[in-house]
Amino acid sequence: MTQPETLAADLQRYLGQNALVRDVTNLSMGWESDVYGFVLENAATGHAEARALRLYFGAHGAYTAGREAAALRLLRRAGYPVPEVYVVESGAAALGRPFMIMQRMPGELLWAPMLQPGAPQAEQHMAHFCRLLVQLHTLNWAALPAAERALLPQRDVAGQLAYLGGIARRYPLPGIDDGMVWLVARQDAVAAAPLALIHWDLHPANVLFAPPDRYTVIDWTQAEICDPRFDLAWTLVLVGSQASWDAAGRIQASYAAQGGATTADLDYFVAAACLKRLVSVLISLSHGAETLGMRPSAEATMAQHLDRIAQVYRRWLEITGLRLAEAERRLASHL
Repeated sequence: MTQPETLAADLQRYLGQNALVRDVTNLSMGWESDVYGFVLENAATGHAEARALRLYFGAHGAYTAGREAAALRLLRRAGYPVPEVYVVESGAAALGRPFMIMQRMPGELLWAPMLQPGAPQAEQHMAHFCRLLVQLHTLNWAALPAAERALLPQRDVAGQLAYLGGIARRYPLPGIDDGMVWLVARQDAVAAAPLALIHWDLHPANVLFAPPDRYTVIDWTQAEICDPRFDLAWTLVLVGSQASWDAAGRIQASYAAQGGATTADLDYFVAAACLKRLVSVLISLSHGAETLGMRPSAEATMAQHLDRIAQVYRRWLEITGLRLAEAERRLASHL
């Protein structure tokens, strides 16, 4: 982690002589980036505003920065609740890594207020969370500027499976090919659905809540245009494996009740989300998380939570009945 004093000096140098940078604080240390908050004051006018700085990891950090910035700009234009982007820098000269400076939004992460048993307003939060998913998946993305849309990957079901399969082949592990074969063999039977702009990691810890009713969705590094059922399934798998499958079921029901894009053949997409999660974790444990563009040594954190990954594998087995050799080996003590 970069020291706040160093970041403050580097930021002030980058932003120019009228910029005063103060109160630099680490907000999060994610698998793909570090996020800091700071106050930016104009030395000439005294005007100060809260900002957030995101520093990206990996060989693809510059691409990820551009992709996330494009998604945020598209969504702001569409009226979706995301931070405003001020600066995107693909080079590493200024701060040592590619970065983005954006609006710092107020609020606390929604995970505990929405999912902690007995939390007040939990149902209200869940309804609004699902409304955010529905709003995203029914947004008319094709009407948004083509130049920024072009920075986001666009994949149908077959394309998404080909992408996941490419990663699995690059870092082969026993049994993972069997999982890909299972998905590919059934893809033609899946009901067609219009593509949507998706988040690919929209869970309550990526939503900020500020009273009385302000919600902001953050962390758009994986945004793309794809089948929205992948997005919903990923949310269900993360919430189910890290909170409860009952909560995941209530999200699914609320999403459908509020007019979500579609939930046809959802078990298929949940299976795909399970395999994606398993592939990511198992490759990281075997080859290092940095190979997938994540924080160096993130695999150590993953290894501490294999019980959650075992939950994902159990859900995969419930749907497919197909055992995966590497998952069986890595998760044996949790099954």
